[in-house]
Amino acid sequence: MNKTNYCTANIYEAAYLLTVGFQLAGKQRNGAKIVLEFKASQKLIDESLKFYNGGRVDARAFSEAFKNIKNFIFEANKGNVAV
Repeated sequence: MNKTNYCTANIYEAAYLLTVGFQLAGKQRNGAKIVLEFKASQKLIDESLKFYNGGRVDARAFSEAFKNIKNFIFEANKGNVAV
């Protein structure tokens, strides 16, 4: 986490955070990994800990958030597909 953003490479954690109401602030490429960024706050950190301690959310909302994150990650690669 830097001073203004909370970063995670865990797509499931990111989907959980989206599901509970946080918004993505950006993404970075770190080698072969994509790191997702959220605006840091104590509430976000608390929710992140809930995720790792078995937090529960609506399955349909989580699935939708997961799809949205995948689209967000791969949207920059649309023109870079080798045929």
